[in-house]
Amino acid sequence: MDVNDIIYLSLLTFTIFFGCFLRKIENIHLKKWISTVAGFSIVLSVSGIHVLHSIFFTFCNSLIILYTSKRICHIISFIYSFIYLIFFRNTLYFGIDYPPSHTNLIQMIMTLKLVGLAFEIHDSYACLNSNEKSKDKTTLDLNLINFNEIIHYTFCHIGILTGPYFSYKTFSDFHKHDFYKYIRFDKAVAEKLIYVPLFIVIFLIVNSIYPVKYAESETFYLMTTFWYRLWYIIPVFVAFRMRIYIGLLLSEAACITAGIGAYPCETEPKPGKGPTVNLDLIEKMERNKALKENSKFNYDTVLNVNLWHTETDPLLRTSILYWNMCVQYWMANIVYKRFPIKLLRTVVTFAVSALWHGVYAGYYLCLCFVPPYLFLEDIWVKLLKNNAEGMKKYILNVMFWIMRTQAFSYLGMAFSLLSLENGLRYYGSVYYIYHITSAGFLILGLVLRKKLKPKM
Repeated sequence: MDVNDIIYLSLLTFTIFFGCFLRKIENIHLKKWISTVAGFSIVLSVSGIHVLHSIFFTFCNSLIILYTSKRICHIISFIYSFIYLIFFRNTLYFGIDYPPSHTNLIQMIMTLKLVGLAFEIHDSYACLNSNEKSKDKTTLDLNLINFNEIIHYTFCHIGILTGPYFSYKTFSDFHKHDFYKYIRFDKAVAEKLIYVPLFIVIFLIVNSIYPVKYAESETFYLMTTFWYRLWYIIPVFVAFRMRIYIGLLLSEAACITAGIGAYPCETEPKPGKGPTVNLDLIEKMERNKALKENSKFNYDTVLNVNLWHTETDPLLRTSILYWNMCVQYWMANIVYKRFPIKLLRTVVTFAVSALWHGVYAGYYLCLCFVPPYLFLEDIWVKLLKNNAEGMKKYILNVMFWIMRTQAFSYLGMAFSLLSLENGLRYYGSVYYIYHITSAGFLILGLVLRKKLKPKM
């Protein structure tokens, strides 16, 4: 574990304990300012002079959100934010030192927050000016959105480093309602942290024996066999998953200790989105304390990962839905559902996801090959799995699970190696085996689907 990982874990741990203190503060304005100062202090401590990026980025987005037309502020914010994200990761070409890696994480989550806020404001404005305004309980009070509120939301210490993404509506509800007082947060936190020590041990062991850096060396290609190089994707992806899981679970725990994202179970909260049904119940509870005392609440709004489904679902299409779920909600709501050309929605969404993750070509080598694999998977599911029952279904599930795990590990190698040169070098060393076999299965699947179409 390197210094960056130690800093990363230390700051996440701090936010968990700090949340225990913050939840006891009753004064809303004081709570906001304390959280903002703590969040800014975290940004400053890991960024140094590069904190100016966060300040400038937030200031410009605030101007866009507050002073441009609500009809187009979301589009302007989206374009500006991603252009700035590209600049941020290429500052060396402009004579500016690269920001630290942790500052990159902060910039990523700030991008989601501020663009998301612009879309929330646009949607609220559109709703308030339509005939449906009386039916939608999720609209924001646009009169309450000011510069201070944007600063508080952006620099809130909760999730400042790694997320999870939560909407401004969730942030506002956190200060408006006290649902978090009606959940045993110690039990909820324990459920998140119980696996973290195990994941840390697995990460340390696997990463020390099978470091991804080894796959960047000459020795790896000169002294290892084809089969070893092909197998190497498995431990590398195990270490990658453990590292991500640790961050996601600690981030969720920080949300829970602070109390953000707590909603009644009856409202069926969804990750990133918040309540989806029975929205009137929230206001009723504010007028009826007994109703709150007799209701159940959860933190599903800030649920980042479902470990069981992520690891065991046989299909890539379903398993990825349970990975980094709050960010996936943002991608689905901001990009996928709004892109006008339906046929290209998946490709564009994965391209935006790759751009958000970084400018490294390895991200594109990985994420932009996911849509073709999903298409391939869908074809073979229809050919083999849809009507399967009993033992046949179980065997097919195992087969699909092996396929998707290998595919994700294979594509994940490019994600971990980062550069185009390293990614292509690795794939070349294993003769692009999964690319070629996937293309073969895709062609075969299309042929079989065409022949069996009347029967299907």
